[in-house]
Amino acid sequence: MALSLSLECQIGPSVKGQVGEFVTLLCNASGSPTPHIRWLLPDGNTVWHGTTVPGGASVQSNGSLSLAQASLKDDGSYRCMAVNQYGKPKDQLEPTLWLTRRRRVGRSGTRCRKHKRATSERTRLTHRHSQYQKQKCRQPKSHQNKSPSQTK
Repeated sequence: MALSLSLECQIGPSVKGQVGEFVTLLCNASGSPTPHIRWLLPDGNTVWHGTTVPGGASVQSNGSLSLAQASLKDDGSYRCMAVNQYGKPKDQLEPTLWLTRRRRVGRSGTRCRKHKRATSERTRLTHRHSQYQKQKCRQPKSHQNKSPSQTK
């Protein structure tokens, strides 16, 4: 009877996500004996199946790392480590999680266009931008042009 000892680890690609979203990083490991998966987080903490660290990172039964509500502090490189009693694989990849802020969108009717105007005798400039908070829009004061006889 032959005994086969092995350990293989497959790590998913890097992930792009948004702050506040549910994010999963993939890591599958197989071997004999069955390996245990641990994840090294960007802040230096280690998490494994059955534990949760502050911020909500947890390892699923399939070895994937889940972040319930990703925050900017979760941005960075993660290391999946599969280990059994015979060691760990020589090559381990580090998937990276890139997070961006979620765009804020106001409820219907809360968008307001605010106009700022600057005038001169020759050119009139208008600058417009959108506000996502509900606020009153003020109309700019009208500019009265002076006649050429008044400027002498």
